[in-house]
Order: sequence, then C-alpha cells, then structure tokens
Amino acid sequence: KAPLIRLGIFRIRSLTAANLSMLFVISGLFAMFYLASLYVQEILHYKPLGAGFGFVPVTFGIVIGVGLAQPLISRFGARIVPIVGIALAATGLVLLSGISAHGSYFTDLFPGLVVMSIGMGLTFVPVTLIATTNIDASDAGLASGLFNTSQQVGGSLGLAVLSSIAASKTASVHEGGHPQALVEGFQLAFLIGAGLMAMGIVVI
Repeated sequence: KAPLIRLGIFRIRSLTAANLSMLFVISGLFAMFYLASLYVQEILHYKPLGAGFGFVPVTFGIVIGVGLAQPLISRFGARIVPIVGIALAATGLVLLSGISAHGSYFTDLFPGLVVMSIGMGLTFVPVTLIATTNIDASDAGLASGLFNTSQQVGGSLGLAVLSSIAASKTASVHEGGHPQALVEGFQLAFLIGAGLMAMGIVVI
C-alpha cells in the first residue's frame, strides 16, 4: 500500500529519460576511472598515491563544466547543454582509447581526462534538473533517490561489463598479460564506454 518506489512515477518522461541517460553515461565513466587507474599503475608504473594525484585534474574539469553549465542552461535550455556535455565526455573517452603501451601521462591520459571531465560537469547539472522537473513536491525525495540510484546501478553494471570486455580482449591477445595486451583491452573498453555515453545523448 505504501511502496518504496511507486512505479507510476516512471510515466513522467523527463524523469525516466534523465535516469536512463545518466545510467548510460555513468556506466562509461566509472569503468574509465578503474581502467585508467590500472593503466597509470601497471603501464606507466605510478605508485598508488601518484596515480591518485593523476586524477586531480578531473575534479577541476568538472568544476569548470559545472560553472559553465549554469549560464548555458539559461541561454540554451536544459536539453541542449547535456547533449553537448555528453558528447564532450564521450570524445574524452575516444581520446583515451589512443593510449599507448609506451606512452606518458601528459600525452596519453591528460587530454582525454580534461575533455571528459569538463563534459561531465556540463552534464550533471542539466540532467539533474531534467530528472526533478515536473515532479510533485511529495515525490521530490523519490525522484532524487531514483536519480542517485540510477548512477550507482549504471556505474556497477558499466564497471562489470567493460572490465570483463577489457580482460577478455587482453586474454585473446596474450595469455600472460603483456603490457601491449593490457593496453588493447583498455582501448576497447574506452571505445565501448564512449558508445554507452553516446546512448545517453540519444535518450536525452
């Protein structure tokens, strides 16, 4: 009589679309962090702490994107901005798919991380607005909870699927986990992650 999730709320197209779009986007994002951290440590031989510092620019990129999102939403609307943001984030993953077994942080990772993070900043704000638009005050908590849940589910599924794909590709190239084989697994996963993010554009 008092369900935790009232299924009728999914009839609100803006809420359903925002949740589904974010599920796709985050599925690519979470796997990117995991696989890129492996690349930094296993291929570039960074210590764990150094690898962590290597992702600090992502924070600044997201802050920049969020700051840009506010005025852009006012000017172009809440649908155009996330389309641009997701496209940028997907482009960042495509750039990351160009990593090399003999690469470096600033040539192989940094450009893709910066483009991806600014795109994510441009995505978070408007998609959150879309998810909570047309919602009655009594359903505001439910809508917010669903939006957060879609991100967690997307991240979990994306990490499971893309890491499995990367491992499978690596195994098919070289049984012993040769650096080039590892990188080829990462490259394929980044490309598929970009495709998942692009699905978020279609949904929006």
